[in-house]
Amino acid sequence: MKFPTVVVILASLILVPFCMGQNGLNIPEDVKRSIRARVDGGRNVGVIVGIVDSSGARYYGHGRVSWSSTKAPDENTVFEIGSITKVFTALLLAEMVGRNEVALDDPIQQYLPDSVTVSRRKNSSISLEHLATHTSGLPRMPTNITPANPDNPLSGYTIEEMYDFLSGYRLSRDIGSLYEYSNYGAGLLGHILANRSGLTYEELLESRVTEVIGLGDTRMTCTPDMEHRLAQGYDLGFEVEDCDMPTLAGAAALRSTARDVLRFLAANLGLAKTPLYTAMQVTHEPRVFEGAGGMHVALGWRIQLHGENTTVWHDGATGGYRSFAAFDIENQVGVVALTNSTQSVSDLGFHLLDPSHPLVELKPSVAAKLREKISEEGVDAGVRLYRYLRASAPETYDFRESELNTLGHRYLRDGETLTARSIFRLNVEAYPEAASAYASLGEGYLAMGDTTLAIVNYMKSFDLTPLNRNAVEILCRI
Repeated sequence: MKFPTVVVILASLILVPFCMGQNGLNIPEDVKRSIRARVDGGRNVGVIVGIVDSSGARYYGHGRVSWSSTKAPDENTVFEIGSITKVFTALLLAEMVGRNEVALDDPIQQYLPDSVTVSRRKNSSISLEHLATHTSGLPRMPTNITPANPDNPLSGYTIEEMYDFLSGYRLSRDIGSLYEYSNYGAGLLGHILANRSGLTYEELLESRVTEVIGLGDTRMTCTPDMEHRLAQGYDLGFEVEDCDMPTLAGAAALRSTARDVLRFLAANLGLAKTPLYTAMQVTHEPRVFEGAGGMHVALGWRIQLHGENTTVWHDGATGGYRSFAAFDIENQVGVVALTNSTQSVSDLGFHLLDPSHPLVELKPSVAAKLREKISEEGVDAGVRLYRYLRASAPETYDFRESELNTLGHRYLRDGETLTARSIFRLNVEAYPEAASAYASLGEGYLAMGDTTLAIVNYMKSFDLTPLNRNAVEILCRI
């Protein structure tokens, strides 16, 4: 059931001062310099950051929304926000708990068809809270994914496949005993909540959250206007197809803007008054100690405790986008960072909240430089350029082994196997002791149908790293 229109209008009006104010915080110059360096060095195509407190919201954008446009991203540019979706799913859970529609300790089995059997362990059952805190024991991703498009692997994943995986999965440890990040679990949670409400996930989110707060640009499916403002996603400068995941939507399916994310954070901080504030506070409560760097896990959110300060945050990643959202409860500040590239922007967000958090110093990407050369003159010219740059400017560019490895796999994914093979061979030349370089070259030869050279390179990878299970599995399959 949708909320009355008057509630939606009032909620939107309440939020205007916190999203439109122009007399508040400034984006620090060191953050602006870092963003410009990332864009100019080929790390990111475009970046937009924003910060909000009681005095208003400010933004800074640089780069391009696509290679075919000169427009820089701004607060109204639409991005895929990936796993930030999980905090919206967790808010739905808290909201439905508040309505007594579900309980945190409800076993998920009771909300699934009788044909689905959820694994138990020591007479314990997976609960809704276990899914929201990544302590269910379910894995990061289901293993029965057979993507037709590696850039959009979950677009064809069905509810039946999700159920089949759940019925066939056997837990390897006690429920609730360990934090293990699970996209599958978060997607399953969104599905269960939608089923309980009798709506689709998108309908439920719209009626219970986005309309209530006034987030008109936060949706799974873009409106025509949002589509016009959608930034093109990129991986090393290659266009990436938009990510769709209808079945596991609760994990990472949302698109949004910097303006909408800051509106959401302002509501979480209580800077903007909404009917969801009580439910939001429930999602801020630390529930699980993750252990790494003193991090705790709440419903959806991650919690970082720094003395008397509490940072609540989440990041996101899809095929061609990265995102970050966080707020400091005590200082009443929220930040967002979005990019249409695969280079993380999380350090930008953390630094905006806490200037003592270092900004990552990134050298220009040699892979991005090679991609430009290859597109203009071919792979042989790219190989020559790499050798020249490595010899003449070894400190200027990022020459890590992962640069060529990632570049080669992009060409391989696009079906350009000869180009990919040349890049992988170049990586073996540059890093003759890197097991992953030989494994990638083996993959390149395998894609070309040359099993003999594939075996030679996978064996070399295995010799360098005998515990390389992937190499062993592929060798056995060959």
